[in-house]
Amino acid sequence: MYCVKCGVELSDSEKKCPLCGTTVYHPEIQRNTEELYPKDKMPTRSAGRAFVSGAVLILFMIPIIVTFFADMYPDRVLDWFWYSFGGILLAYIIIALPMWFEKPNAVIFLPCDFVACGVYLFFINFLTKGNWFLTFALPVLAGVMLITCVLLVLLKYLKKGKLYVVGGSIIGIGGLFVLIENLMVLTFDIAFTGWSYYPLISLALIGGLLIYLAINSVARAKIERKIFF
Repeated sequence: MYCVKCGVELSDSEKKCPLCGTTVYHPEIQRNTEELYPKDKMPTRSAGRAFVSGAVLILFMIPIIVTFFADMYPDRVLDWFWYSFGGILLAYIIIALPMWFEKPNAVIFLPCDFVACGVYLFFINFLTKGNWFLTFALPVLAGVMLITCVLLVLLKYLKKGKLYVVGGSIIGIGGLFVLIENLMVLTFDIAFTGWSYYPLISLALIGGLLIYLAINSVARAKIERKIFF
């Protein structure tokens, strides 16, 4: 069975074309409209999620304990343990913490992950007595968080115009490289060489192409046909 609009081959169970969204109709195919589960007898998840989350917590505790004694054993002083502890804790927040929730919302957890990264970088800056957090790490992290969170929210809640969002985000990433180079010059007192313009131009061209395809539906359809056929 094929889509009457774009010609993509479809399975018998398809109700809409996954490429162009056209409603599929075939008079010779009888569709199964029976619900998989009765409305009053929907399957429920078992309570094993808490057990798995607890097991993962124990697994993360193992490297913390090992690194603590490995650093403590030679001279009875903790030197590099705090770096590894912060890194393991950050990995737990990003990877394992969402497991405690039945339906973790990425829109909520992603900003929390960036905040945790910022706290860890500030902690490293404090331990090393550096002066790069406010003038370099924080602005770069804020820029990455802004682009990522806006991209995620718009892709999640917008039904149309996703090519505009992706194209604009790619151009924004290119601009972020220019920000990074300028902050490196400001913070670390290095010479400005202009290397950031190369990824900016490349990503601007890619993002501009996506925006052009979003505007020109004819060109977009031709490229889709080339890719799928």
